[in-house]
Amino acid sequence: MTLVRWTPFGVVPRAAFGPAPRPGFVPAAEVTREGRDAVVTIELPGVDVTSDVSVEVSDHRLLVAGKREDRAERSEDRGRTLVHERRYGSCRRQVTLPEHVSADDVTASYEHGLLRVLVRGVTPELPEPRKIVVEQPSEHTDQAA
Repeated sequence: MTLVRWTPFGVVPRAAFGPAPRPGFVPAAEVTREGRDAVVTIELPGVDVTSDVSVEVSDHRLLVAGKREDRAERSEDRGRTLVHERRYGSCRRQVTLPEHVSADDVTASYEHGLLRVLVRGVTPELPEPRKIVVEQPSEHTDQAA
């Protein structure tokens, strides 16, 4: 048996960190309900929303596209990267909207790395419930003589 000196920052095999990443990234998203409205929240930290994020409504679909670029400076003084788990590239998320929702019902805001898309009126306003009287046959019926 050969003993090999272990060095924590030596050559680290990629297999130690799972499969190789695919190009781009898939941001985490959730859809919640606030009354009659829906809120789509997408995690997009490290993006410039003014130039790198697009929110569109087309054919009853909410489409969110974005890209995150590696803006870190590369220099010889910084050393080489042993493990790179941060994801860069483009992403797309899509949510199907009800037929009655239009682009005018959608607004978006961005704060602290979260894109929040409000879709107003997802659940149509229902009329107030109306009580229906159940009729029963009369106990006194005319009998033929």
